[in-house]
This record gives sequence, C-alpha cells and structure tokens, in this order.
Amino acid sequence: MVVKKILIVLVLFLLFLSVPVSAADSNPFELSFENIKTTNIIYVGNALQYTINIKSNLNESVNAEIVLSMNHKDWATAGKKTDFNIDSFGNTSYSIELTPPLGTSTDNYNPIIYVCVKNVGQCSSIILRLHVVDRLQLKLDAFESVLDTYEADENISIMFTLNNQGKSNIINYKFKVNFVKDDVVLVSELFDLDPIDRGDILRRIEELDLIQSITEPGLYVLEGILIGDAGDTLIKKSVNITIKPPRDSSFEKSVSTQPGIFKKSVTTTLKNEERLINNITLTGPIYGFEQLYSFDSPVEILIEANNKYFTYSCELNPRDTPGDSCTLSYTVNYWKLYLLLVLLTSVLFLLYVYLELPNITKKHTKHDDVHSIQVHFKNNSMKSLTSVKIKEFIPSSVMLIGTFSIKPSSHKKKENGTEIIWNIGNLDSKDERVITYSVKPRLEVDEGIVLPPAEISGINYRKKKDLVKSGTLHLK
Repeated sequence: MVVKKILIVLVLFLLFLSVPVSAADSNPFELSFENIKTTNIIYVGNALQYTINIKSNLNESVNAEIVLSMNHKDWATAGKKTDFNIDSFGNTSYSIELTPPLGTSTDNYNPIIYVCVKNVGQCSSIILRLHVVDRLQLKLDAFESVLDTYEADENISIMFTLNNQGKSNIINYKFKVNFVKDDVVLVSELFDLDPIDRGDILRRIEELDLIQSITEPGLYVLEGILIGDAGDTLIKKSVNITIKPPRDSSFEKSVSTQPGIFKKSVTTTLKNEERLINNITLTGPIYGFEQLYSFDSPVEILIEANNKYFTYSCELNPRDTPGDSCTLSYTVNYWKLYLLLVLLTSVLFLLYVYLELPNITKKHTKHDDVHSIQVHFKNNSMKSLTSVKIKEFIPSSVMLIGTFSIKPSSHKKKENGTEIIWNIGNLDSKDERVITYSVKPRLEVDEGIVLPPAEISGINYRKKKDLVKSGTLHLK
C-alpha cells in the first residue's frame, strides 16, 4: 500500500515537471539599450540619459513599470513617471536618466534596470555598466534670481552658492549663465571663480546686462552652469523669470507673408506705441544662401555661431506722429536655387555625355622619307557603340606605301585624294583599336604636308549618332 502511494506521488511529480513553462512567464520582455557603449563614463552629479528598447513577449496588453536596483534607486530622476502601457508582442522605448549622487566614489557600477508587469511581479532585467568618476568636488547649493519679474529695461541679478565638498582646493573653475528663450540661448555671460578651499562655501551675486537681448516680454529661463577646470559642464540648474513690457514703452509688430513655389515675400511693419522716440532693431534668420534674399532697404548680414541672420534698424517717432512706423520687405527667391540646380544638372549631364563620346587620335613616326601613320580609336562609353565607321582621307600629295593593318571597307577617289572607310561594326565598352599605314610625300615641300583629321562615328545606347574627329597631322 505504501509502495502504491509512493508511485502515485512520483507520477504526479513527473507530470508536473512535464508541463511546459511559458517563456513569457520567465522573461516577459526583451530589453536592449539604444546606441550605448560597453562601458559608459559618468561624473558624479552629472545626469546621463539612456534609452531602453522594450519588446513584449506577452500575448496581452499590460501596464509595465521601470524599477531600478535597490542600491541605485536614488540615482533615478525624482518624479519621473515610471509606468507605461505596452501592447501584446509590442515594442516601445523608455528613456531613463541616472545621476550618481554626491559622495559616490570612483568605481565600476552595474545598476540593474527591471521592467516588470505592474502588480504581478513578472520582470525582465538588463545591466547598465557604468564607470563613475568622482571628479566633481563642488556642489551648486543654490542658483536663483533675485527677483521673479523684471522690467524690460531692468538689469537682472542672480545669486549662486557653491559648496566645496571635495578633499582638495578648487581652482580654475568658472560659472556661466545662459539667458534662454524658447530653448534658444540668446546670450551668455561667463564668470571666473575665486579659488575655493576645501570645506569652504562661495556665495556670489552678479548683475546681468541683458537689455539688448530682450526682444519681447514673456517667460525666459536663466541657466546656471558650473564649468570644471577641463572646460566641461559639471552641474546645470535653471530658474524661470518673467520680463514685463517696458513702462510706457512698447511697439506693435505685424508680419505679412505671401508663400509661393518660386518665391516667398515677407513684409514686417513696426509701429511705435511709445510717447518717446523708439530705436528698434528688427532681426530675422537667413536660411541657405543669402543671395536668395532681396531686401527693399539696406540690412546688415551677420554670422554668429554658424547661424546667419539679418538686422534692420529704424528710429520711430513718437506714436501718432509722422514717422511712427517703418516697414521692411524682403523676398526669398527660390527660383534662383531651382535655376542653379538646373544649370548644375545640365553641366553634369553634358560632362557625362562628353566623357561617354568615343575618342580618336592620329599620330605618326618617320623613317627616312616614309611616315608611319597610326589611327587610334576607343569606345569610352560604358555601353557598346554600334555601326562604328572610321573615315580617313589620304591627300594626293602623298602616296600609300604597303597596305593597311585593317583592311578598308571601301576606297573612294576624290578630287584631292582618296577617302577610305572602315566599317568596324560593334565596338564594346572600353574597346580600342589601331589602324596603321605608311605614306610617302610625292614632292618635298618646305612647309610640310598636312593630313586632314580622321573621324569616328557610331550609334550610342541612346540611339543617337556620335561623331568625333581627330586633330590634323603635319608631316615634315
């Protein structure tokens, strides 16, 4: 009886082992990094972003989440959404930003990134191999603007606090402030930092003269960037500020655009809304060649950071008086670009056709009073040349000695000599041949005797006739 029970348990155990386990249960996702090196170097306090490509092995849509290994949870950007939906057998990607916190020592780290089915526990993992360098010794404790809101004609004051938490003194570090609008850096100011002894704190207040960079009221961003002794960015912080319109100072700007295939016309009108004279500079980008642009008034073309733009200045009288507005019109002539492309294409086509033409040359060597003539011809085309014909003319001032190396197809007597034709037939691509014969002058002429050009003709692959002549030959 005991043996029978043991056999039953054994059979049930074997049946349990024979039940296949779904690959999706053990590995619900396939993970890979996008454009990543074998080992990635990152400085302490710096943030690097990595993109994980995720492929689902599950036969149903699920809500998944990103989980970082316990030892590295504080490396992830706080507040970033970590869950997402993925379709059955679907593909998606997730960008994760990791920042080794201050105090992390220089070493190799292998944070594990888990992608799990939320509230189920099925997970797949991938290892990110990082080499962390504790070169960062400064902590940017604070970066802020003295005020949240400024007038357009008011200088901006910023404050920043640096804390040397390293084990050595800080020298040759710099602090840069970017003034940004719509993700475009309008102007930057760079400040040299005094040496900071270890354990010391540096507090600075700086005033930024950005009046010329403020083109309109609105929301702007100040970026504070700590630059190390190697010239690289160590820490970046940003703060938002609001620029109000100048007190009793503003202007109205209207832009009219007429798009088109061959040209685009733009007219900008500036109208003074101030009670005083207002000097305004209008700036706009130039894309491509400045020769495509034609302006109705003189403008200045400037290049900065590989970007080209124009500026136009006008002095506006007080509002509601004559001269309180100015207008600039310009045209972008796309047809010039089209014409340039057509000309370039035509030149390339003609060059191609020229290089495809057959070639024929005529040379000679002299032995006593007998001249050996060599007529060399070649098919330069990548295609065969058909109905090839070589035409040569031997003037009556010379006599033929011997025979031709290639038997002519026909002789035709002319008034001043004999026209000789060779019907070659087909001439394959890059095929070349030489016809040789010898002549002797009938009379001695001090100036010598000139033999006319030989010519080659044939039908090319475009079913057009090609005809090329050699140069003349001067026999002395």
